[in-house]
Amino acid sequence: MDILRKYWGYPSFRKPQKAIIDTLVQGEDVVAVLPTGSGKSLCYQVPALMHETGVCLVISPLIALMEDQVAHLEKNGIQAVALTGYTSENTLVRVFDNIKYSRKIRFLYLSPERLQNPFIQEKIKELQVSLIAVDEAHCISEWGHDFRPAYLQIAILRELHPHVPVIAVTATATQAVIEDIQAYLQLREPKRFIQALNRPNIHLGVAITQHKRDRIIDLIEPLNEPVIVYAGTRKNCVRISDLLNSNGISSVYYHAGLSYDERERAFERWYREKVRVMVATNAFGMGIDKANVRMIIHSHLPYTLENYVQEYGRAGRDGKPASAFIIEDKIQVEKALEF
Repeated sequence: MDILRKYWGYPSFRKPQKAIIDTLVQGEDVVAVLPTGSGKSLCYQVPALMHETGVCLVISPLIALMEDQVAHLEKNGIQAVALTGYTSENTLVRVFDNIKYSRKIRFLYLSPERLQNPFIQEKIKELQVSLIAVDEAHCISEWGHDFRPAYLQIAILRELHPHVPVIAVTATATQAVIEDIQAYLQLREPKRFIQALNRPNIHLGVAITQHKRDRIIDLIEPLNEPVIVYAGTRKNCVRISDLLNSNGISSVYYHAGLSYDERERAFERWYREKVRVMVATNAFGMGIDKANVRMIIHSHLPYTLENYVQEYGRAGRDGKPASAFIIEDKIQVEKALEF
């Protein structure tokens, strides 16, 4: 409680944060499936800070997500660092020496791919590690079998630090995904904390229309707070963003075809509310901690139910009323019903 109040200023924990923290402090492994906006990161940040020394290793999937987490920690007076693909070897040596000898850095973020580097593994082995956290752990099952096989090798940390507890956190996971998480992370009889995904402050709606673009404008126009529009394809991102801008609604677009710098500029403009709307593919949003997103719009059907829960859950993280709409073309719906 002292740590929670000192660094975050919250008067109390949400359920089941305290139970998760107690479990980790007792040295047990945890799988936590908690809704977006429920404070998953506190579940490993608080117990890590309960140790007077030692660093918490956080495995995270995206550079933007790591940098966002580091910025939030440092804003609260907690030293943290992220090792990305842009970190030079000289910087790596300096960072690890700093962690090992000064002991002021309390959180080290890195991707599964960076973790596979033998030099980094050797340096991690030399560190005093307080806790291991795997953020967005559903990616083990969703991505590990296909285009990011390094996700299936995170358990190397179990060899490097066999007695350190591990927590895997995510917002959505089926039973099969939970089994994958436990197997590939080599968790030892983990305690599971699975919370209902219902977010009562988010109104869910479906709009079936012959004028999809007009409907998008009508929904966004009255709003003064941030909006995310998921557009499905890179081409549609550009088209919808251009449409909004030409109608006096400021927007940027974000997709995997842009360079890192272009994506960062787009994100920063939206995050700092220089523009109102982010138009994106599902490459955007994982772990982005922006509390006042008032509306999520899907201009296409989401690829999976899990994706949809993740994506609409980015609205209303401040607990205030928010909305999420799927906008579908009337002709396409009628064709599907005929089929």
